Amino acid sequence: MVQSTLDYMIQAIKRAEEKKNPGEIFVSLPENLIWSNARSIFDNPELSDYGPTLLQSIDEAFTSMNERDAACDLLLHILTSTTDKLNVWCEIERT
Repeated sequence: MVQSTLDYMIQAIKRAEEKKNPGEIFVSLPENLIWSNARSIFDNPELSDYGPTLLQSIDEAFTSMNERDAACDLLLHILTSTTDKLNVWCEIERT
């Protein structure tokens, strides 16, 4: 059975959580694999439990990253998505 890159990344996040070492994600995985799967983790409600650990790993590894622009793009995506969801929720509450 072939493991998808997303599954591989989730396994790395789980290991980092077990060891209480989020920074391990950037040690154990290539950045391009992280960036190609990170949005899926934040956009999928079933995977969102892995988001906090991934954010911590980004924070810990930021100064040594090769692709800081990818980290900034991801953070902007997360903030924009959250803002959009909050705006929809507020509109529903107002009606």
